[in-house]
Amino acid sequence: MRKTTKHWRLWTVLAFVASVFVMASGTQQAVVASPERTTARGQSVAVDREAAQQQRAVVGATAPELPSEEALGSTLFLPLMRSNPLRAFVAERIDPQQDVTLAPGVYTLGSLNIPADVTVTLGGATRFYVSGAVSIAGRLQGDCTAVTIASQGDLDLSGALDNRCTDGSGNGGDVTLSTDGGALTLGDASPSDVPAVTSDGAIAITNAASTPRWEFDVLAHQRASRPLPPVCTASADTIYGTALSTTAFATQFSALAADPDGGPVSYRWDFGENSGMGQNTLAVLPNPGSFPVTLTVTDDDGQICTATVQIGVDDGATQLPAAPAAQIQLDRVIVEAGTPLATAALAFDAQSDELGYRWDFGDGATASEPNTTHTFAAPGRYEVTLTVRDSDGNATQTTSAVYVHAATTVPTTLADAEPQQQLPACFGPAAINGAAPLIGRDVNLWWVGVMVLGPGF
Repeated sequence: MRKTTKHWRLWTVLAFVASVFVMASGTQQAVVASPERTTARGQSVAVDREAAQQQRAVVGATAPELPSEEALGSTLFLPLMRSNPLRAFVAERIDPQQDVTLAPGVYTLGSLNIPADVTVTLGGATRFYVSGAVSIAGRLQGDCTAVTIASQGDLDLSGALDNRCTDGSGNGGDVTLSTDGGALTLGDASPSDVPAVTSDGAIAITNAASTPRWEFDVLAHQRASRPLPPVCTASADTIYGTALSTTAFATQFSALAADPDGGPVSYRWDFGENSGMGQNTLAVLPNPGSFPVTLTVTDDDGQICTATVQIGVDDGATQLPAAPAAQIQLDRVIVEAGTPLATAALAFDAQSDELGYRWDFGDGATASEPNTTHTFAAPGRYEVTLTVRDSDGNATQTTSAVYVHAATTVPTTLADAEPQQQLPACFGPAAINGAAPLIGRDVNLWWVGVMVLGPGF
């Protein structure tokens, strides 16, 4: 089983804008229909079915044949657009009673239902925008294709969604599942080892696509009661490299940061010879030497956090940096009191000297191993410092900061959670069942309200 990593991030739904055009024989033709048609809200409508049949014939000349209305279980299925790369379709519902294959595109539906023992195969990248409920008791599959399901109602995936690559490349499309405040159920409530979602890409699940990302960085009950500076850590894809007269050394930098009392943050990088902005950025270092790279994170109160990385660059010959290159590696900067935090030191010495390590966790505790864990007993903000020293006495110091919040009680069932829930009724609960409910390159869960995770988490 592939190990998944879980991050709590905000995912923003892209707005869907449909243009009513098709391409045929190099000419754009407009679709003419009656003034009434199916809307994204699933209203009852009437459509010029003759125009729809003509449109289907045009699309079918250069694209996979669309399933019949009987196969789809839909009383209305009108392709509105053919464009590159996705066409758009509108239907009251998709409710097939037999296996079908759908052409790639954007589907605006009133409801989506895939019964048990029915398989729906996607012919390419597909997005479903559903004004009502989504129920997938059967199987939704696609070969290496991206899949988006955005529902304004409840989303129940007790069957399976599988978009792995049959060629074994592992370069699959992402899976995005979202509800506009509706309830979510993934996996069969009965014990099962069958994952609800299996993907070679990333999996994103949310019920609050329009909520700012920082709301998920530090949840409301975790936030500091008084303003604190942000916390942050910085890392580089490569901390040591070579700069030649014809080729500079370049590496990607990434930041992880949050405001303990809640709010957005901004990022600024100082590479010595140049600077950069944004959470992730590329730095080009044309000359040999030792470069302390500084990340500065600023919150909405104007308070700052700094994190440092030491980069080493040689010239491929005799110019070797004396000090070790080093960085702190943290998988998170928000920690629960009493929960171990894994810390790792990445270091390199150009002279191949033996290196010594010293961690200072800011609460009086220290460690001397390159990779270790530390448990913070009390809530607060802590500066974490790593010092790497070679046998010649050359030392490098790198820094990060973490926020520790008070321990919280996590409910194990929806019934346990309901008395504690102090949230607007528009945010439904979520239950993710099964021993291995989600398998993907990354699993990202952003949820407002109660989410009960099965034993697979």
